[in-house]
Amino acid sequence: MKMRKQIMDGLRMAGSKLDEFDQRYADAVKRSVYGDDPSGTKGIIGDALGGRWGDVEIDGDILSTMPNYIQAGARAYQYGVPAAGYTARYVAPAAGITLAGKGLMDIAGSFGGQADEPSPRVLPLDQY
Repeated sequence: MKMRKQIMDGLRMAGSKLDEFDQRYADAVKRSVYGDDPSGTKGIIGDALGGRWGDVEIDGDILSTMPNYIQAGARAYQYGVPAAGYTARYVAPAAGITLAGKGLMDIAGSFGGQADEPSPRVLPLDQY
């Protein structure tokens, strides 16, 4: 029982540290997009890129009085903003690094083969 508690405490501490890191990262993304003026389009983009779970709260009492399509849209917004934020902050850079690595591998794979060998008319260097 004691070991399980230690493991759970360690996991909670790690999760807390990750959450703190993500909060600082999200805030930095927001500041880099809209600086000191979070209004207009820059504010919307900054909030979307820096969105986190819990940033968008919807009052359930008010929402329950709305038509179903409004409720669906509100829920999509509530979960979509944080999902877009996490995607922009973590998935897009990882995909970029992966694609850059693939490009380097493709370039490295293009070396060798017949194009890099001397033509039949060239004297071989190892014979002289």
